[in-house]
Amino acid sequence: MYEIIKRVFDILFGCFLMMVVIVTYPFVAIGIKLSSPGPVMYVSTRIGKGGKPLKFYKYRSMHIDNGRYTGMSEEQKRVFTIGKIIRRTKIDEFPQAINVLKGDLSVVGPRPMLTTNVSKMYGGRYEPVLTVAPGLTSYASLFDYTHGDALVGNREVYLKTIVPVKRELELYYVEHKGLWTDIKLIFKTAGIIIAVVFGKKEFDYPKEYYIVKKRLQELEENVM
Repeated sequence: MYEIIKRVFDILFGCFLMMVVIVTYPFVAIGIKLSSPGPVMYVSTRIGKGGKPLKFYKYRSMHIDNGRYTGMSEEQKRVFTIGKIIRRTKIDEFPQAINVLKGDLSVVGPRPMLTTNVSKMYGGRYEPVLTVAPGLTSYASLFDYTHGDALVGNREVYLKTIVPVKRELELYYVEHKGLWTDIKLIFKTAGIIIAVVFGKKEFDYPKEYYIVKKRLQELEENVM
């Protein structure tokens, strides 16, 4: 029953989001075109449920890579002004309404990984993450949004402090997925985005953070 309700909601939300895309597309497209030559849309290949590849749609927020940018901090220099705005407000994710309607994505679920990162992120005990449909939002993506964005320019710190927590949060969602969990995540996502739009920059760690940090510490102790 949960899966049926989830899919029905995905379709309804996908239709709503697609209408938003249709209405706002001309304005977003003009902003992108005036900021940076190149296509309005950015399409990449991600890995979905069961390891199946999918075409992943976003509004382009970065200059086309011409070989001048290398490394994590350099990558951030590619983000143009309008790109920063649509990233921070999550408008760049709106085209994923296409993915939701196609059934590639759900509204709530682990974020789909690039093909080059899947084996590194979701091997071993994290393989269950690939058994569910990826989504627009999750515990991990919200944690990255509120605490990871500030560290993307520091690759070493980001990989050490953010990535392990994100990976464990994705697994935590899979272990606790359900209708109530999804509802809470949807409202939490909306609340955080609204807070960011109105200027909030610092957020408390969510309770799930402390749960998975404890799990990670226990895993580390068992290895030692």
